[in-house]
Amino acid sequence: MISYLTEDHADSGVHSFVPDDANDPLTCRLQALQVLQRDRFDTSSGLRVGNTFDIAWVDIEDSTPSGDTVRQQGQGRDAVPVYSG
Repeated sequence: MISYLTEDHADSGVHSFVPDDANDPLTCRLQALQVLQRDRFDTSSGLRVGNTFDIAWVDIEDSTPSGDTVRQQGQGRDAVPVYSG
């Protein structure tokens, strides 16, 4: 089962946990949402209900970092920051 989540930051990402083995759901790969063909995609304005986009999921290399760097890792691989207020 794939799980989806966001972070509690103003520039969080949308992430997925993808299990490596269905029998061991806690061993998984962390990924971040990327909108294809849209560099620096801005989720803070201009979106309308019904918009569609091609997406991909990029792997987060260090899913258990010692610091709070997961969203920076994703954004460094062109993942979409989701701005909240």
